[in-house]
Amino acid sequence: MQMDLYGLLGITSDASEREIKKAYRQKALTCHPDKNPDNPRAAELFHQLSQALEVLTDGAARAAYDKLRKAKEAAAKRTQKLDDKRKKNTSPYPHLHNMWAKLSSNPKSRNRQG
Repeated sequence: MQMDLYGLLGITSDASEREIKKAYRQKALTCHPDKNPDNPRAAELFHQLSQALEVLTDGAARAAYDKLRKAKEAAAKRTQKLDDKRKKNTSPYPHLHNMWAKLSSNPKSRNRQG
């Protein structure tokens, strides 16, 4: 799963380049491998922060990332909507239940049977 670059830096998607760089500096200071020699994840996190800075401060790369991010969010919403519909449809034969309800409420259909 691809990480959320904005979340990694702790900023919103409408952050300016100045805000991005400021957030990067603050986060980089806390997780720099030289300042955290006992933390094996520090180098990995620092590398991820550097990648986030690189993508979000390059106009074309940021636009491509934002487009991909929005497409993934839209796909997730569509999937959730379909999942909700599937959960509502618990009967394996909902059309039969609807037909039975119509027949049992129709007085003409009762006369034919009796």
